[in-house]
Amino acid sequence: MKKFIYAFLTVIFSLSITSAQNKPYKGAELRTKESYKYGRFEVRMRSVQVEGTLSTFFTYFDGLPGDDWSSSKWNEIDIEILGRYNNSVQWNTITAGPSNHVRSELTDFNPHTGFHTYGFEWTESYVAWFIDGKEVYRQTDTHILTLTRAQKIMMNIWLPQYQDWVGTFNPYSLPAFAYYDWVSYSSYTPGNGNYGTNKNFTLLWKDDFDFENTNRWERATHTFTGNNVNFVKENIVFKDGLMILCLTDASNLGYVDKNSPRLLWARSSPGKITALFSEIVDKQSAEIASNYFISGLEINSAQLQSDGRTIMLDCPNIDISIGYNLLLQRGVKDTAEPSNQSILMNIPVAASKSLQFPVRINVGGNAFNTYLKDQTYKPDTSKYGFNEGMQASTNESISNTDDDPVFQSELNGIAKYFVHVPNGKYFVRLLFSENYFSEAGKRVFDIYAEGKLLFDDLDVFSEAGQKKAVTKIIPTVEVLDGILELHFSAEIQRPILNGVVIDYLGPTKVENNYNIENKLYVNQNYPNPFNSNTRINFFLSKSTNVNFKVYDFLGKEVCSRDLGFLNQGENHITWNGVNNQGGGLSSGVYFYCIETVNRSEVKKLIIIN
Repeated sequence: MKKFIYAFLTVIFSLSITSAQNKPYKGAELRTKESYKYGRFEVRMRSVQVEGTLSTFFTYFDGLPGDDWSSSKWNEIDIEILGRYNNSVQWNTITAGPSNHVRSELTDFNPHTGFHTYGFEWTESYVAWFIDGKEVYRQTDTHILTLTRAQKIMMNIWLPQYQDWVGTFNPYSLPAFAYYDWVSYSSYTPGNGNYGTNKNFTLLWKDDFDFENTNRWERATHTFTGNNVNFVKENIVFKDGLMILCLTDASNLGYVDKNSPRLLWARSSPGKITALFSEIVDKQSAEIASNYFISGLEINSAQLQSDGRTIMLDCPNIDISIGYNLLLQRGVKDTAEPSNQSILMNIPVAASKSLQFPVRINVGGNAFNTYLKDQTYKPDTSKYGFNEGMQASTNESISNTDDDPVFQSELNGIAKYFVHVPNGKYFVRLLFSENYFSEAGKRVFDIYAEGKLLFDDLDVFSEAGQKKAVTKIIPTVEVLDGILELHFSAEIQRPILNGVVIDYLGPTKVENNYNIENKLYVNQNYPNPFNSNTRINFFLSKSTNVNFKVYDFLGKEVCSRDLGFLNQGENHITWNGVNNQGGGLSSGVYFYCIETVNRSEVKKLIIIN
């Protein structure tokens, strides 16, 4: 099922509501009795940190008395927080059709570990979303004009059946809780307000959840297609000034936790083992190294990460090419009151032999030449892969490339791409081709690498036209946590990605214990800048085949030379950019790459004619 269809399934109430279906799990939904047209809608909440779950705040038109509801009348505005991500939230408007307009918003905080204020303004001409009072995204396209129906304010917690959207749910993660501190509604009063954008809004009410206001709210008791839970009244709890939505099994309803913390998975990497607990655990007990045992390995320390669930075990003598078993003792506690203690359990540690550089991935497609086949990312076993999106392809030829199959296949609606790499600096090329839209302004999106915005409002068609290869270069990206993360945020329509190429540049300033075989050292070319010949010295720690390549600033390959089998030790190449094999190159910035069987290094050079 396509991701942009998943979004509208999040709230199929009138189409498939039923209280007769007995789902395996129980969720909760609180909704207003009154409907509201336009205004500023805000919530202060802390979401659920469990893969496969969704915590929400949204407005939804569920029909009028006596009205025959249909998708042709769909009106909805969403804030949806996926439990699988620790650094993003999702915005969406759903209009007749239904038609979705989704954006994955990168955050500089984990929405599951602290309270934040989220909101949106809805007027006749725009919908704008806010985080902690700051506007972060706005929609003004013509679909906004169709958001004309009064909508109820709703909050729910549930389990979508669509794993490639929300991830894979593990029942050991139950129970899980979403916390809501307050909700407010401000009416739209342009020219007469005192709040919000241009002071066009007026606060009508704010509910601090000190008690349950049954005149304002009602508890839902239904389910819908694509949802693995029934909403039950017992899973809405008002406690200590909070409204708590609970996700439970059928036997333990409400705000109660009787389950012991468990380890869900573990994987190795150079010098360490990373493991994930089923729930947030007590830091003091989790960081006692003797609570973990691995036969044949010494565990120097245990460090709980900021999410409260990931434990990092320092194992300097680990061999990442083989598998181990990790034994969890009975000493780790969770944060429930009263706390539960871990059970004695043994889980395998997935071996994670590193990828060979340069890494080439045919995103959305199959293996081709040196390009790897794409795959869905799984944090416990995958070396690389995507989250969200659907695969699409065309049979038509792509210009400006000899690697047509890479640019013919794509991932449409991608949110994130992960590649496990050693800590270090990398030269990254992102490959694109606009194979669907035939005019500019139809698909526009932002790209982040390691949390930094690198490409703002990218429009592939505007840069190259239709069915033409485009390469965007990230000259240097630094990875400090062993995972290169790319994040894609839609401005208009769904982001795409056709391919990824990653070259290793060298270690970061942060000390790491990773050792790459067949080391390669590449010096800066001299002279630089130059207008005729330039010399590049490089050192090989082992005799091997070597290739030399040059790319322009847009990522197009302008030179490729097979240097053959070279001996260990000092080597060099002399290159004339003006008399380049494919024609003289104009003045500008270029990137040169020395590439061996499993290593490559990239540096920048400047030609002056």
